[in-house]
Amino acid sequence: MLTLDLKLQISPELARLSSDWHCRQGITTDTMKLLNEEFNLFRGLFPLKVFIGGPPGSGKTHFTKMLAESYGIPHLLIGDMVEAAKKAKDELGDELREKIEILKDEEVEKYEKTRKKKDPDLDRSTIKVRLPGEMLQKIVKAHIANPACMNKGFILDGYPRNINDAKAVFLNPIPGYEPPEETQEENKAATEEVEEAGATFPGFDIDNKILPQYTVVFEADNDILKQKMKDLPPEQTENTNKSSANLDRRLNVFRELNGSVQAESHIHNFFVKLIGPEQCMLLDKPEETQNVDKTLKRIRQKLEQ
Repeated sequence: MLTLDLKLQISPELARLSSDWHCRQGITTDTMKLLNEEFNLFRGLFPLKVFIGGPPGSGKTHFTKMLAESYGIPHLLIGDMVEAAKKAKDELGDELREKIEILKDEEVEKYEKTRKKKDPDLDRSTIKVRLPGEMLQKIVKAHIANPACMNKGFILDGYPRNINDAKAVFLNPIPGYEPPEETQEENKAATEEVEEAGATFPGFDIDNKILPQYTVVFEADNDILKQKMKDLPPEQTENTNKSSANLDRRLNVFRELNGSVQAESHIHNFFVKLIGPEQCMLLDKPEETQNVDKTLKRIRQKLEQ
């Protein structure tokens, strides 16, 4: 096979034509997103983008896995996205690897301060660090914007976990934005108008390219979720994040960040304001989701409406 790397020069006649270039720099890394969008548009391909959330033990991962397999689209777990970012040879990957090393240094320093003579050396490779929320937000935002997700779609499993995460991922700050000065009456009227017409986010643009078209949120009381985990075989819960102690901790974190399902701070209510109630499904009656096949059918009907 013979390959040639030729540089082409525009002819004087063509150069004299006044024409707006659609993609002046040609096919580059910066223009690939535009090409992906056009490819999907002209071929009638509309990737399905879904968020499935809820407290620990609510069943979100179980249903996400089945739906992802059914539709043939990526099932996105936060742990998998972090691992992919660790291996990426780009600016975000470099930032992540550097941050992990800094956090490991801090753990080693803490260990050395309390270490006794008989204590073994700390194996750096075994240290597991907890990444800050800002780093996780960057990773998720970058991952769902990659060509694979833009072309095939995705189902986000359990992330964003709260409103702050969701805002960071799906809203972009407007540079130099200054809120207008309004009287109390004007502000009240504007708020009522927003509630009628759908939520707006002053100072932010919605990133519609990566915004989920549908959301499904599972909910149940803590006691029901704990009993559900207790009913599982011990080998499925012991030494996992489903163990009693870990489940208590994770539930406390979720409730602290989201409150009750009626609270404005709940992740479900954020998406209701962002994409509309018709696109958001709340499954908060556990007795109605015990039948997996029926629940799966209900979700599919929502996603395919």
